[in-house]
Amino acid sequence: MINTIAIESSGLVDNVRFGHLKITCLNSSIYFNNGFDSLGNFRRGITVAQFDKKNEYIITYKTFDTHSDSNESVNLISYLKTVNRNTLCAFAVVDECTLHLSKESVKYLNEQFGLDLSKLFFRSSYVGLATKYNKTVFFESTGTDIIKNKYSFFSPTNNDTDDTDNVNVQLINTTGLINNDILSWNNIKKQFGVSQIVFQDHEDTLKPNFIIALTGQSNSQGWNAFYDENNVNDQNDDRIFGWNATTSEWEKADMLTESLGQFFYRKKGWQSLAFHFAKCLVEGYPNIRPGIINLGVGGQSISRWVKYNEGETWYDFNKSRSVNGNQGDIFDLHVNMINNAMENIKELKSNIDVICWHQGESDGYYIDPIYYLDSLNKVINQYRQLLLCTNTTPFIVGETTGAEYGSNKGWEARNIELRSLNRDSDVFTKCIYSSDLPHGVDDLIHFSAEGQRKMGSRYFRAFRSMFDKI
Repeated sequence: MINTIAIESSGLVDNVRFGHLKITCLNSSIYFNNGFDSLGNFRRGITVAQFDKKNEYIITYKTFDTHSDSNESVNLISYLKTVNRNTLCAFAVVDECTLHLSKESVKYLNEQFGLDLSKLFFRSSYVGLATKYNKTVFFESTGTDIIKNKYSFFSPTNNDTDDTDNVNVQLINTTGLINNDILSWNNIKKQFGVSQIVFQDHEDTLKPNFIIALTGQSNSQGWNAFYDENNVNDQNDDRIFGWNATTSEWEKADMLTESLGQFFYRKKGWQSLAFHFAKCLVEGYPNIRPGIINLGVGGQSISRWVKYNEGETWYDFNKSRSVNGNQGDIFDLHVNMINNAMENIKELKSNIDVICWHQGESDGYYIDPIYYLDSLNKVINQYRQLLLCTNTTPFIVGETTGAEYGSNKGWEARNIELRSLNRDSDVFTKCIYSSDLPHGVDDLIHFSAEGQRKMGSRYFRAFRSMFDKI
């Protein structure tokens, strides 16, 4: 049985003077409309709702008006101290809660639930779902408009085996969960959870311990999709790093700097699917510190990555499509960047964890599909033959936009070959479904900012699925 917990929140928005709040689960709900609860009482501030052990009922809730009363921050902490260990709680704001939300309250919520209310601003909307003490955060969002979030739990039914009876599912093997995940039952381990990725950790918190190498043409660089200062998903994270090839340093990843790629190849403020992949990693794993090594160039054929030897089938054709006959020059540039970045952390980290590829549009017109598929597989092998990689280094690709979805013509023609990575015998190659994602308003070939964000989460899920058997 699936039980979905959904939470909505709004501050002061158009046509909703005092905002509203909604928390629903399988068998109960709370709803504040225009600042008033179902009994006609005016409510403002932050509401905390506690669920029963099966997460099917809201057993109690209370609202703390931390906007108008400084004592309410003290009362909020006192109330949270009465919450039992591992209890699932929902948090939502109606109208405004920031004026007297004390630093002590923010600290307690972070230490006991793993939530971060430190960035809330006046009349922010806010939702969060988390458990006390073990600090499993199922989702947390803030914003200036109405925000909605939901999470689905899988609960055992009477038809399930005894192994799944009376399991408080959100407390078992929850590392690796991100927003909108559904827990699944592992019959071997006899527990609910999601697949657990494997990475090489180290103790230097100022350097990455998980490496994402990103390359491709314009969509890999976030072309014509821009950073939004008001979108929480675009904001920096202290645990996400990027290699700045201009300064030759690992820096905090920032779409506005060259930490996510030199401005010679991408413009300031362009989006990054690898950044949103990294956001999912830090959401799911408390000790992970992703580092992004990005180099891609818009409008380029795969000939600028792949290298054929003289005598091989596609040697002459590939050479003719290359710049000045120099096959694989972008691949060489990326490898040089990877080597420099990894040299900086050679005492701490010795491998690339995943390679993300987004390319194909420039090979969509009048190109032999066998040439592209052969070249794609050859590029995968070229990366895997690097000393920093292995024969099983994950390689993930994405479909092009779906402006002509279903036709497989034009720039979308190579989606057929890209999808073939899901049908081959290599479990460490994947193609994500992305042709359904939004593109620019007047730009059919490039994904929008929201498309880039969703694409990053799909790359993450494709990567995590590679560890299903572990």
